[in-house]
Amino acid sequence: KNILCVRYNPLRSTVIASGSADSSVCLFTSSGEVLGRFQSIHGGALSLAWHPTEEASLLAGFMDGRVILLNVSKCLDNDKERRAPMEISVTQEFTNHTKYVHGCEWIDKGDEFVTTAYDNTVRVYARPNSASPYSQKEHFIVSNIPGAILAIPGRREFIVGVKGSNYLIFMVANEVGNYSKKKFNMNANDDDYVSFDPSDIKLSHGGDFLSVYTSKNRIIVYSLRTMMQIQSLYGCFNEENSQNRHVWDPSDQFIYATSHRNAKIVAWNVYSGDVVEYFGNSKQRVRDLDVHPSKRELVSCSYDKAVRLFYASKSS
Repeated sequence: KNILCVRYNPLRSTVIASGSADSSVCLFTSSGEVLGRFQSIHGGALSLAWHPTEEASLLAGFMDGRVILLNVSKCLDNDKERRAPMEISVTQEFTNHTKYVHGCEWIDKGDEFVTTAYDNTVRVYARPNSASPYSQKEHFIVSNIPGAILAIPGRREFIVGVKGSNYLIFMVANEVGNYSKKKFNMNANDDDYVSFDPSDIKLSHGGDFLSVYTSKNRIIVYSLRTMMQIQSLYGCFNEENSQNRHVWDPSDQFIYATSHRNAKIVAWNVYSGDVVEYFGNSKQRVRDLDVHPSKRELVSCSYDKAVRLFYASKSS
């Protein structure tokens, strides 16, 4: 089946997880060896997020609205001992959403996580300590589909982009842990004209820049400190409702993004704004991207049922 999402394990970077339209989550090594598999009956696996401090905890969001916390410890043991693929077990299951869960992010050190879905809700889950289960802590109803979500590493803060809105919503926890809302207008002239939807939000590895991949074939780069627009990147080719995805290179000099019409990945030099390269050999559109936590290595998944790894040459 089509592969819908892919993520490196940040604490075990040789291990990659993918989610598929056949409702499965698969774990494999960067050399292609399958370590384990979870098969659900809840529709396609749309989103994945590895826990920031617990290497065996993997969050998955599904088409029927379920969010499942998976335990992949046997698979990680398998990475060392090279046995037959192991079954992935369920730690917890959450059924608060009623439609597609297309976004999930861990907050700060992982005692909280946030999910977004097509039911126009954003939900925060929390646990009192690492030995306790998670439960829903807060939920927020937004005006339309929350199409983009980003948790700021090291902070109890996340950002939501909503379809049909020119504002990003910054959710910041106060001293007692409750979240309050701040809005930021993405339009440079500060008017309320909606000319694009935010499809994907990412933070540069150094934490200085915020990028928004829009529905209009443009990536806008902001200074996170001032939220001033500092760059616009053009050269991708997508339909209006494409599932646009992008990542920053570890050097923060380049951005890579999906380009659906030509089934390619686009690379930009962020400083100059120029397209450096179109690359990849997918036969159908690239659905998701992730970048290695420390090396200049990229993984993609696509509608041609393949996961591909790319390595930067020394001269590029």
